[in-house]
Amino acid sequence: MKTVRQALAILVLAAGAIHADPSSQERLERVAEGLRTNPCDTDLLRQRADLRCGSGDMTAALNDWDDAGRCNPTLAVIDLERSVCLARHGESRSAHFFVGRYLKTNPTSARGQLVEARALLALGEPAQSLPYFDAALTAAGAPPDDYLARTRAYRAAGQIDAAVAGLDVAITHMGAVPAFVDLATQLDLERHSFTTALARLDRLPPNMARSEIWLLRRADILEQAGDKDGARRVFAATVDAAAARPENRRNQPAIKEAVAAANAGLTRLARVEEKR
Repeated sequence: MKTVRQALAILVLAAGAIHADPSSQERLERVAEGLRTNPCDTDLLRQRADLRCGSGDMTAALNDWDDAGRCNPTLAVIDLERSVCLARHGESRSAHFFVGRYLKTNPTSARGQLVEARALLALGEPAQSLPYFDAALTAAGAPPDDYLARTRAYRAAGQIDAAVAGLDVAITHMGAVPAFVDLATQLDLERHSFTTALARLDRLPPNMARSEIWLLRRADILEQAGDKDGARRVFAATVDAAAARPENRRNQPAIKEAVAAANAGLTRLARVEEKR
């Protein structure tokens, strides 16, 4: 179901798009003005480092954190901030080094644990990342992407049942986040738990369950489970649901991909029927 994953990715990215702060340059100028008066103001140095990191000026950002560390050698949070920036820019090994140093004095920091978990996962150590993910996500309020990262870690470590259990907890606390449901049903299919996957879709809110993407997922599950007639009906329902939408909605990439996949499913099932 590559098409379903692509369609969901489009929707998730559209919902979670982050726009650059147009005032960043103004903020940098204000911080620079303050540092001219007090070059060793660690708060201002850290603010500028974060702003520079956000704009992609990694070298300058790291220099600011170095300066802040020299001005206040006991301020451990500098290592955490530096590791967050490094991780954001794909420097997982360096992030692992600095957050590891931070966690030696702040072992219960949820943010530090998440940075370490993600760094280890990126470094190809999913099993080692799991204790950090689990410790950090015991507290409420973590964003959905952290739960998804933990699920990917469990999956990479070969612990599929634990991956599904963690997602089910996240769904209980945060609701039917599309990315949660999508990944959970993928894992159900990997376990050949077709009944569980269908039951998961049955629990979706009605307005969500009627969408083309979830109808398509249901049809795929039914087809894999051997229910060709059921799959055929739901593939057709997917096409009908799209046809009932206003034209501007029908032309959205996710909807068009879902319709194409549903039509491909109907063609595939028709060929199977012809061979009988």
